[in-house]
Amino acid sequence: MRKTKQLKAAVLSTVVGVLSPLAMMVPVSAADVAWTGATDDFYNDGTNWSGGSTPSVSDVAVFSVDSVVQNISVASGGGNVSVGGFTFEGEVNDTSSKSYTIGGGSFALAGDVMAMMTGAGGDHAIDSSIVLQDNVTFMTSGVDTLTIGGDERILDLNGNNLTLDASGGTITLQGEIDGEGDITIENGKVNFLAEAVADGTYNPTVSISGGTYETSAMTRGNVVLSGGVLMGNSQFLGDITMTSGSIQPGFSPGCLGVDSLTLSGGSYVVEIDGNEICDEYDSTAVLGDIDLGEGDTELDIDRLAAFEPEVDDEFRIITYEDDSVIDGYFDGWEEGETNTVAGFTYQINYDNDSAVVLSVTATPDSPDTGVGSLMSSPVVTMGAAFAALGSIGALKFADTRKRK
Repeated sequence: MRKTKQLKAAVLSTVVGVLSPLAMMVPVSAADVAWTGATDDFYNDGTNWSGGSTPSVSDVAVFSVDSVVQNISVASGGGNVSVGGFTFEGEVNDTSSKSYTIGGGSFALAGDVMAMMTGAGGDHAIDSSIVLQDNVTFMTSGVDTLTIGGDERILDLNGNNLTLDASGGTITLQGEIDGEGDITIENGKVNFLAEAVADGTYNPTVSISGGTYETSAMTRGNVVLSGGVLMGNSQFLGDITMTSGSIQPGFSPGCLGVDSLTLSGGSYVVEIDGNEICDEYDSTAVLGDIDLGEGDTELDIDRLAAFEPEVDDEFRIITYEDDSVIDGYFDGWEEGETNTVAGFTYQINYDNDSAVVLSVTATPDSPDTGVGSLMSSPVVTMGAAFAALGSIGALKFADTRKRK
């Protein structure tokens, strides 16, 4: 009997020893703690939350359409307020949106921020500093907007990765951003107004698989496009690589500033609305090398209807440094080649005073005679030279015959 008990005890001990680590590996599901605003607008007051206490690091703070109090204050000082995530939810049945603003204080954020109201939706803002505690996602539905940050607010990636998924809606990051970690943009429009903290560690790789990444003047980081759109006026982007998607400098129109440019697919879009670079037509200024691929990337010329260029007008659509190396060409635009787009004919040159230049060779009112494009051909140029020499020789020969 004693041996049997000892055997059972040994087996039980072994089972417990095996299961205990497994139990520790099973994630604890975050609990929903709903905001009621029953007492006032103070986030830190437990009586304003279902269950009588504020959300913890393992809780998701839920803000529904039912609460009357939508402007919420967070206590400043005393360190970060830990929370497992934020969710804005419910169906807005009337025509006006239901919008929440959480302001003040700072959060240690361990989970996702989800703006998922339906119906009329809402415009939600977390005007607080945030330090990420894990890889997180900021997401909106098609009828919601989400704004993170504000004046004197810092979003600290803290070594974590951030995914931005504005599924039909808009996500805006503003204030300042810091910390190591990368960013992925999956859907919708991301309006990136946040500036890197001076002397900080923020210099991410931003991967775009869908949606639109709208940069501001001070936006930093390398960008990898496998889809979606890169646009805006940042002068401090790093290495830009595109296999699919679209690069659209400026906001109708404008300029990007980048370290290097490597294209092997997708499209490079140039809007033209005048002759002034950056102010009236798009361009990208590249500090380093450029690889345009072997005709893998489309060049889209979007001439705005109000502007009609003239023959010999030039547009420096990419500029680079004297010591930069430029290789490759756009699809259907090899060196010196011409194409007609919406009635206007353009010729491309990739090494024209340290720039990729589009020159207008014909307009609807001034058809292309072919002289410009013919003279750009080395073979034709040499042929013309020999023809000219032949003509001179023939004239001399005729003159000699006359003298005789």
